[in-house]
Amino acid sequence: MLGNNNYHREETKAVIDAAGRLGLREIDLFRLAYREHWGREARSDQIEQLFADYMFRQQTPDWLTSFCHNILNCKGRLPVPIRAGARRYQRWHEPSKYGRLIVASAFVAMLAYGLGLSGMTYDTGTSAPPPCHYAPGFKAIADFAYAIHGRPPERCPDTNRPTLGSR
Repeated sequence: MLGNNNYHREETKAVIDAAGRLGLREIDLFRLAYREHWGREARSDQIEQLFADYMFRQQTPDWLTSFCHNILNCKGRLPVPIRAGARRYQRWHEPSKYGRLIVASAFVAMLAYGLGLSGMTYDTGTSAPPPCHYAPGFKAIADFAYAIHGRPPERCPDTNRPTLGSR
C-alpha cells in the first residue's frame, strides 16, 4: 500500500511540475494534455470529473502522466506544438492602460502633501495649543488605558491642563 501512495505522489508531483514549467494552472494542463492525446477539446464535465479524481483520489489518467513526463524530460526549450498549445490556455492579465497615470498621480499627491507639511508653522498666539507629548494621541485609547489602571489622566508637566485623555 505504501508503494502505491508513493506512486500517486510521483504522478501528482509530475502534474504540478509540468504545469509550472508550462505556466498553466493544473486544470488547464488537463485540457492541453487531453487535446494533445485525443486530438479534440474535452467537454467541461469530462475535465471536471478527471480533475476531481486527481484532486481527491490522486488518480491521473495514463495519457496525462505520459504527457507530463514528456514535458519534464525535455531538455532546454519545449517543442513548438506544446508551447503553442500551452499559450492557448495561459491566462495573461493585461496591465491597466491607466496604471502609470495612477502611480504618477499618487506620487504627485504625496509630494504635494509633504511639501505642504514642510511649510507649516506654529504661532502660539493664534494656533491651538499642541497636545501634551506625554499623552497618547487618541482620546478613546487614553480613556481606556487610564480606566484599566484605575487612575485619573496625568497632567502635562509644563501646564495645568489635563492630557488628551481627560475632559
